[in-house]
Amino acid sequence: MTDSRVAPPRSASERPLAGHRYHFSGVGGSGMAPLAMLAVALGAEVTGSDRNYDRGVALHVFEDLRRSGVHLLPRTARACTRP
Repeated sequence: MTDSRVAPPRSASERPLAGHRYHFSGVGGSGMAPLAMLAVALGAEVTGSDRNYDRGVALHVFEDLRRSGVHLLPRTARACTRP
């Protein structure tokens, strides 16, 4: 999976999710990862958690998510609450 398929927004009108925050559980999955990357591309602040990430499983998708701007967090209640 690569984030090169989603072109970066060129104007504010192309960032309809700007100012919104989302958290994706199971973000390493084949459905959640693209949604998280799309949300970032549309301007959202995105966090995600995944049990494989917590276990230290080195999946390429985690690096793809980081590169696209998704902040990976451990699976705790802290991951879903505002600081």
